[in-house]
Amino acid sequence: MSSSVEVGEIRTEEIEQALELIISSVVQLASSHYSKSQIEAWVSQYPPPEVFATWRARRKMLVARKSEKLVGFGQIQFDRKEIVGVHVAPAVARCGIGTMLVDSLENEAVTADLTEIVVQASMNAVDFYEACGYRPVREIGFEFSNGVKSNALYMEKQLSSTN
Repeated sequence: MSSSVEVGEIRTEEIEQALELIISSVVQLASSHYSKSQIEAWVSQYPPPEVFATWRARRKMLVARKSEKLVGFGQIQFDRKEIVGVHVAPAVARCGIGTMLVDSLENEAVTADLTEIVVQASMNAVDFYEACGYRPVREIGFEFSNGVKSNALYMEKQLSSTN
């Protein structure tokens, strides 16, 4: 499948579709590791499309497209040296699209002269990031704005120009 998928920068008209993809990815793929209340708190933190679009000022947002339909989304925030999230449409999960997005985000980081990158991996994504070469550092706990507590794994990777 990944051979017919192209990765590129998000277009303004794709913002709403990207948010829908993120939410469906979280709801359908994270339920193996998070409770219903945690998932509800997680998806409620995403802003409306017009606000989400403004995040592009401080983040590089990439999408994976198959026949012009979004099948993946990823973003990096350079000042934090962090991949902020990689999400894949549940129907195409485990088909290489997430790896394509991580590779592209890492290439963006190298182009920006970053030598390491971090991610706060949701627990359901830890194996994926380990397969991409990320090393677990520590488990982190946090609280969503509605008071629901959750956890993730802080992971890091050293980058080189061959990433």
